[in-house]
Amino acid sequence: MNLLKPMKAPGGGGKSSSSDRTISSFLASKKLRSLSIFSIGVLIYLALASDIPGALRKLQDQANEESFFDDIETTDSRTLSRRKKKKVAFMFMSNNGIRHDAIWEKWFLSGNNNSENDNEFEERASIYVHATDADSLRISPSLSPFFNERVIPGVQTEYYKNLLDAMLQLVLYAHSDPQNTHFVFVSDSSIPLKTFDEVYSELVNDTTSRFCLRPNERAHDMWGRFPGLDMPPEYHRESEMWSSMSRSHVSEIIKHLNSDLLVWQRANTVRNMASHGPYGGAPDETFLPTLLQKVIGTSAFNTCHGRVKETNEEDSKTDKYMGCCPTFVEWSDFPRHQVEIDGCLSTSASSPCLYKKIAIKDMKALYDAGYLFMRKIDENAVLVDESGTEIPWINHIELISTLNSLETNTDVV
Repeated sequence: MNLLKPMKAPGGGGKSSSSDRTISSFLASKKLRSLSIFSIGVLIYLALASDIPGALRKLQDQANEESFFDDIETTDSRTLSRRKKKKVAFMFMSNNGIRHDAIWEKWFLSGNNNSENDNEFEERASIYVHATDADSLRISPSLSPFFNERVIPGVQTEYYKNLLDAMLQLVLYAHSDPQNTHFVFVSDSSIPLKTFDEVYSELVNDTTSRFCLRPNERAHDMWGRFPGLDMPPEYHRESEMWSSMSRSHVSEIIKHLNSDLLVWQRANTVRNMASHGPYGGAPDETFLPTLLQKVIGTSAFNTCHGRVKETNEEDSKTDKYMGCCPTFVEWSDFPRHQVEIDGCLSTSASSPCLYKKIAIKDMKALYDAGYLFMRKIDENAVLVDESGTEIPWINHIELISTLNSLETNTDVV
């Protein structure tokens, strides 16, 4: 069977429609080589946009969460009661397991308002896991049953080189559920700092995207490491990969997947970095914020942790992260956040701080500063109160539920 043969148009006659020819051309494209079957299906769906009903096209192209949930002009209470809740897609990047899976499972289950339904939280949250050690049946030996049930088909990844491929795989799967209005990447070594209800409420009411943006000078330097890409400086952005995005912004990313991201990634895989070493720039930290800067502009970014400078503005010596950081992750070479906490252990120049002991006063400081999650937490890390007494991790959920009103003695180390 020739899969590239055009399908007959409805009604016979042997003529192919414009969408048929689009699909044939699309399937023959060399740009499909690096995509999963699911990703190809999503892109074929995009190619058919001209033939689908207007209402579905609006969901696909604009993916405006407000129009999806609020455009029903009716006073029929039965119709109103059937409206679906907005959901947050939690997209976990697992490299040989989620270190604190028991904490996360309990955190998600705390979103159940009805104790008789263990999965009620799924009305407000979707969970997707990209696991590097999952087999062909999508079973990871390092994941708990709770997370194994939510593993997606994986793609091969290499640290610093193509983690972006796994990120895009997660985005494509999460975007296929029209109820997912907000999307957040979660590290396998992180813990939540706020309750499920607090995180959910904060994200679904945010129309922007949250990126932990690094200063402009660093972004320009990173983009200079891609000699095959002549990216205009006015688009240069770099951030931590642990970001959150609105549905409309994710739709823009998918819309530009073939025309921008795959082209950039292909140039990334063939680059010769010479003075910058074998890896050069990190696509997982540069491509997504740069694309949003290109197609939307600076207004795309939330500014909860600092004003986002235009890309042509100069940095100051005291510049910290710009934008809004969903996850607190620090580096030992120099503090990049407005908030500093104790316990940073440096494992290598290319790795962020590792924390083996976490004090309640530091969790309180991060909570008050607006962070949702914290990484990189050692698998055997201990939680201590102000006197240094160890607190069982089983009490984590109860602890973060009190951080809003907790008073700590900042003089105690």
